[in-house]
Amino acid sequence: SIEEIYGEQIFINVGNTPVVPAFDGIDEVKYHTSDNIMHLSKLPEHLLIIGGGYIGLEFGQMFSRFGSKVTILEMGNTLMPHEDDDICIEMSSIFQEEGIKIHTAAEVISLKQNKKNKKVTVKIKGKTKEINCSHILIATGREPQTSKLNLGAAGIKTNEKGYIPVNQYLKTNVGHIYALGDVNGNSAFTHIAYNDHVIVVKNILENARLSTRYRKEPYCMFTDPQLGRVGINETQAKEQGLDYLVAKIPMKHVARAIETAETRGFMKAIVDRKTKKILGASILGEEGGEIMSVLQMAMAGNITYDQIRYMIFAHPLYSESLNNLFMSLDDK
Repeated sequence: SIEEIYGEQIFINVGNTPVVPAFDGIDEVKYHTSDNIMHLSKLPEHLLIIGGGYIGLEFGQMFSRFGSKVTILEMGNTLMPHEDDDICIEMSSIFQEEGIKIHTAAEVISLKQNKKNKKVTVKIKGKTKEINCSHILIATGREPQTSKLNLGAAGIKTNEKGYIPVNQYLKTNVGHIYALGDVNGNSAFTHIAYNDHVIVVKNILENARLSTRYRKEPYCMFTDPQLGRVGINETQAKEQGLDYLVAKIPMKHVARAIETAETRGFMKAIVDRKTKKILGASILGEEGGEIMSVLQMAMAGNITYDQIRYMIFAHPLYSESLNNLFMSLDDK
């Protein structure tokens, strides 16, 4: 039977789903995605991960530390193609030190199911190679679950990837219909979806006029060490033609990191040369997400880097290292 439901406002919050590329042989092999890899009851002997983004790296390190042999294939020239090269190089080095094999510029040609294992044929930097593995995790991104919603019947527009464009108040092109969370094409993180909810609820119930326009969208990759990110990175600053400075120190120069023997990675911030505002940060290190959050609040409050440079932080905390980070700037 068909049921018709009416409402003054309609909210679309259907999330997203893993992208599974149409590799030759994909229908012949059993593979896993981030939606079901945790349902495994037996540890993979050799887990091959297709995709070197956040999902692939988080699961890759986790299973490696559980005891699986792990191989990661990334089609781009570096892991995490949206991050700065120095972040990618450092993370790749950390993973390889832990025994994880990484192949970049790797194009998957075909998948094949054998009796005891699976065979992946891949072209790595122009050379064809066959890799045998026990399990495959496809971590090539996610896409919105809009294809079965028949949005056109309501006049709702989607873009070429199926996302629903929204304005700063999260309204679609149909004024009383909203799109929240992963489906609207903004950053696909739980905390962003929750903030979408806060904006819509406050605006509808309290006429608060909250907006997504100026919000800082942080995220954290939960590898060890973590990668905490907020604002723009150096690559984006360069592409935008900004007049910027880069503050950077290795974690081995951070007192707390030395005390806890967690010295891998580095801290990096992008600042405006003239206004001294913090434009973004990439913190690859122990508690990188927590350190990043301090800078996120500074950005939201328009606290400049020269204020943080001499601010008092309790000793010995990771946040204390923000003094040294901004003292590293040659801004005279």
